[in-house]
Amino acid sequence: TPDASFNFPPDSAFHPSLLARQADGRIVAAGLVDTQWTVRRYFGDGTLDPAFGLVGRFTAGAALDELDVRKLLVQADDSVLLVGTVRVAGEVRMTALRLSADGAQDAGYHDGGVATLEFDAGDADVRDALLQDDGKLFIVGSITDAAGPTAGRRGAIVRLTRNGLLGRTFSTSGMRQSDNADHATELTAVRVAANGDLVVAGTSFDAATNGSQSLLHAWAGDDRTTAVFDAVPAARNDALGSVVLRFSRAVTGL
Repeated sequence: TPDASFNFPPDSAFHPSLLARQADGRIVAAGLVDTQWTVRRYFGDGTLDPAFGLVGRFTAGAALDELDVRKLLVQADDSVLLVGTVRVAGEVRMTALRLSADGAQDAGYHDGGVATLEFDAGDADVRDALLQDDGKLFIVGSITDAAGPTAGRRGAIVRLTRNGLLGRTFSTSGMRQSDNADHATELTAVRVAANGDLVVAGTSFDAATNGSQSLLHAWAGDDRTTAVFDAVPAARNDALGSVVLRFSRAVTGL
């Protein structure tokens, strides 16, 4: 039965697509108004919280016109993280935007509240993000280079510190991508195991054999990570196969 006490204000211009709940019951919603991403915060009864942003609202500025948000996260101090991609100098890059608890862009987070991540080359795609209890952020997805949208896709994972800087105790630089150009790889989910290890899942496609394989072996060993793979036979004919990596907390300093 719908809760009649929830008075979410009708607004035909706002199209929320992401929701998160704060510990105190307030609700954070993110979505588009025309072509700009907007964040709004509501009390538990559905009314706008005027203490957040401008009368309950934050709207990304002109510099983030091509922002595409994939994940909305709320930190323990009620800061809000928007994780996705943004176009910079013709390239689509992974990005994280942090708002302070009052809905203002957090000037202490990377560069004026926005962390934009540049790999060697190519457009980025974000599929998932994970916020750890200590405020560190993992982002997973893929990078597509000039080789094309399929054969040139490489799985990518990034860790940011609480202040939006690259966490260089992870994989020595804070970011890592698969480096086998013959296989299209995409990381699609990230979670933490009960023992604290990081578990990342995704897909891999071998264009040469039209089959799926687990081919992220380059992420083990030299990069100070350990990996356990969900083995997929190369002879399979389906286009995509699952990939599961397990990064040891003890080895990577998660």
